[in-house]
Amino acid sequence: MDRAGQLRSWLQSVLGGADFDIAPASVDASFRRYFRVRGEGARPSLIAMDAPPEKENCRQFVHVAYLFREAGVHVPEIRAQNLEQGFLLLSDLGSATYLDVLEESLASFEGGLVLVTHDRFMLDRIATVIVALDGEGGAETFADYAQWEAARARARPIRSLATKPLTVTSPQRGEGGEKRKGKRLGYLEQREWDGMEEAILEAEAALERCRQAAEDPRIASDPVALQERHAALDAARAAVDRLYARWAELEAKGDTR
Repeated sequence: MDRAGQLRSWLQSVLGGADFDIAPASVDASFRRYFRVRGEGARPSLIAMDAPPEKENCRQFVHVAYLFREAGVHVPEIRAQNLEQGFLLLSDLGSATYLDVLEESLASFEGGLVLVTHDRFMLDRIATVIVALDGEGGAETFADYAQWEAARARARPIRSLATKPLTVTSPQRGEGGEKRKGKRLGYLEQREWDGMEEAILEAEAALERCRQAAEDPRIASDPVALQERHAALDAARAAVDRLYARWAELEAKGDTR
């Protein structure tokens, strides 16, 4: 029996065999799924949570819900639970999500607010100006996130790499102040240096493709796809960082005097 069948069977036992309907209620950026349950045994409607035990820890969820409730926070009441199977039956707080209410409140607020968020789509919907900080005390404003991205791409510091071979000169030695003869980079190092700019540009192009794939709204409700694409984004970002570090290493070696 698949997860959907197991959940329905559990609900039948919890609701005493009464007829009920079940439909998707909301999505979660994890492996948890939520369903709205309506019927004779579920009035008012209830929420069934499906959290595969090999992927999610329901005991932690129950514990945190208890702590929030004790603190007076409005959270769903746990009506029934099967921690071994990863099923919970919760009270239904309605179809309006916290994020929806928050966005409506922010959009209707007539004053000024500073919003810090990683949700670029939320920024596009409600932000009237984007303030970009450069990390060095400077700031610049943009109309939207896309304009900031375009400006960042134009300003990305890709310096032209020298085409002539680098040499490494040793420090002075001896009383006469003789210097050792300059030593060229090794053959493999020189080839690496010559191709560094192209390699960085290709890596940054791959990073941009991964970023766009991770921000694709079509996978926003697919936790598996989200994890895979963010893992690919992290790997692409690490590849760019390694190339810049290697570039600096070769450049420092060539600048030694």
